[in-house]
Amino acid sequence: MLGKLVFFSLIFFASNNVNAWHACTGKGYVTIIGDGSVMIRSDIGFGDATGRMICSLTSAWNGIETSTCKGFLSSAYLAQATQKNIAIMYLDDSISCNAPAEGYPAPYAIWVE
Repeated sequence: MLGKLVFFSLIFFASNNVNAWHACTGKGYVTIIGDGSVMIRSDIGFGDATGRMICSLTSAWNGIETSTCKGFLSSAYLAQATQKNIAIMYLDDSISCNAPAEGYPAPYAIWVE
């Protein structure tokens, strides 16, 4: 019985670690670059004024298909138009929201906060 309890406890803690996530929120502004890259620029909340790439409208980028990118873009435009915060969720809890954008993984989800 104790062996089963230890085994299931280990599985629980291991699965929670795998699913660790982190969300960065703040006011952001959408920029679409000529090659179809969608950038979120922000002075506070996440990244910096140079922008953080979230997806591409022309081809799959870091596992994000163009159809998903259109949904991300829609959420970002809605937040911008309504002057609400954009929340960007990453499946990595070690991310620092105020760090420069280089080397960041693709976001998992984006929503209006």
